[in-house]
Amino acid sequence: MNESRMQAKLLDYLRERGMVGYKVESKSSTGFPDLFIAWAGHIELWEAKHPDKTGRLRPAQKRRIKELRAAGVTVRVIDDYEKGKAIIDVWGSDPTATGEH
Repeated sequence: MNESRMQAKLLDYLRERGMVGYKVESKSSTGFPDLFIAWAGHIELWEAKHPDKTGRLRPAQKRRIKELRAAGVTVRVIDDYEKGKAIIDVWGSDPTATGEH
């Protein structure tokens, strides 16, 4: 499975559970995370990387993630479909959960 397919599958998975998710296309904010996810009053941004672990954060992505986290935004880097599903499952079983382990 490639990175774009993993993104699509994660979005399908969370939407099937009544959550909101979008693929972010940002021409003006280089390095902005790939996915916007919302559920039960929570918002997270996910940067998806190739599931074979070859994907690396570019310098612009590292800067943008650091900036967003400093502003209090939860940003995750996801490189494994099953781990992403597990986080979504935590949210589904407890809408107040953040999925942090």
